[in-house]
Amino acid sequence: AGIARVATDRTTAAHMAVYAAYESSNQKCVGGDKNAAGEPQSWGTWQLKYVPKEVACDPARAASIWLALAHSAETTCKDSPPEDRLAPLAGGSCNRGRLVARTRARIAKQIVQSL
Repeated sequence: AGIARVATDRTTAAHMAVYAAYESSNQKCVGGDKNAAGEPQSWGTWQLKYVPKEVACDPARAASIWLALAHSAETTCKDSPPEDRLAPLAGGSCNRGRLVARTRARIAKQIVQSL
């Protein structure tokens, strides 16, 4: 429901689906990135941080937040190759998440090409 509502094209929808699959196995309200006490620091389908759990666990609301974060990542990493620009979503910075972002971009491209 969230992806269909906010994705403006197939490529965006494919990226959102791939990130959801990797981040949460498409589970609606899974916690991740646990702190030293074992408490989740991120929640939901896209493992959002700094967002209230009830928002992160609501795909309709979380989708627009993820999309805003993706746009921000693309701007922040504008000097990176296009397939690396979502690296902050995968690893926290343009450099650290580069390989993961590249793999996810390849999978998203394959999904779009199969449609």
